[in-house]
Order: sequence, then structure tokens, then C-alpha cells
Amino acid sequence: MKTASARKSTALPRLSQSENAGLCSFFAAHGIQPYDEESGKGLVRHIFLRRGTHSGQIMVCLVCTRAKLPHAEELCRALTSQFSDIATILINVNARNTNVILGSETHPLRRSGAAGPLVVLSGQHPGR
Repeated sequence: MKTASARKSTALPRLSQSENAGLCSFFAAHGIQPYDEESGKGLVRHIFLRRGTHSGQIMVCLVCTRAKLPHAEELCRALTSQFSDIATILINVNARNTNVILGSETHPLRRSGAAGPLVVLSGQHPGR
């Protein structure tokens, strides 16, 4: 029998593979293009997940070239119905031609079950 820590450590990679496949299928079905660094065209640059160590809740962040994601509500419903641990879905906007992953602007698409304020770490101190 696996310990709690072993279960948590293996759950995220399985979720990542399943979720990434689901996201790619969703994007393809809705004509949402991945970002192409050479041409500067496309919408979705990166996808990353974070799991709360104590809560087990998952945050999904889509790094996009603009804040508006087509079919965002439908995507949120699909993800949360398939993965019950997803508590937060964010869009981070990075429209710059750079290899920096995160931009400075983040918008929540869905947030539930979280206690306290939503804190997004983007590598910049909020007071600067």
C-alpha cells in the first residue's frame, strides 16, 4: 500500500499527462492555436500546474498572448468535471517576444474552495 506522500507524488504526473492531452484536444477542437516563437502567432504559450502540498488542490495556469481565451467557460467546466482536485484556473498574459515564461498580468477564470486571497507569484514583487 502506498503512503500518502507516495500517492501525492505520483498523482500530479498522471494528471499532467491526462490533462495535457485533454487540453490539447480541447484547443484543437476549438481552433485555439499554440504560440509559435518564430512567427509570433498563436495564443497558448505554456501550461503549468501546481498542487497544494497540504490541501491537494490543483492550480492550472494557461500562459497566453492575450487575456481573452475563446470558450473559457466551457474549458473550465470540462477540466473541473474531469479533475475534481482543480480549484483554480488562471490565465497569465505574456504578449512579449521573450523567453520569459510568465507575464505580469494574471486573471482568474475559475476559483473555488480556496481560503484567503488569491496570490499569484510572477517573479515580480507587487510593490515594484
